[in-house]
Amino acid sequence: MNSSPYGPGAARPPTESPVDTYRRRAERHLDDMLAVLDATGSGPVVSRQVVQGPAHQVLIEAAAGAELLVVGVHRSDGRPRPHLGPVNHAVLHYASCPVAVVPDIR
Repeated sequence: MNSSPYGPGAARPPTESPVDTYRRRAERHLDDMLAVLDATGSGPVVSRQVVQGPAHQVLIEAAAGAELLVVGVHRSDGRPRPHLGPVNHAVLHYASCPVAVVPDIR
């Protein structure tokens, strides 16, 4: 007797890998953020891409051929001003396009 909840002879759905789950979550988050930024539909053209790898390397590669690379920075450790970390330092030094560093406004 087949006790599968998917019916007799039905194949079980493939389980998603942790990497796929993380990627899907990142894509949804990115879609949500872009929707907020461009609620009117008249904003700049934004290239949406979720990739895996060291952040500084991925961003520097993404900057090739771009007109502008925008990165965020947040306050940490109770500091009154935002603190640039190693990723932001790397893109500021090695990106082939202008870089805008935008502080977290929360």
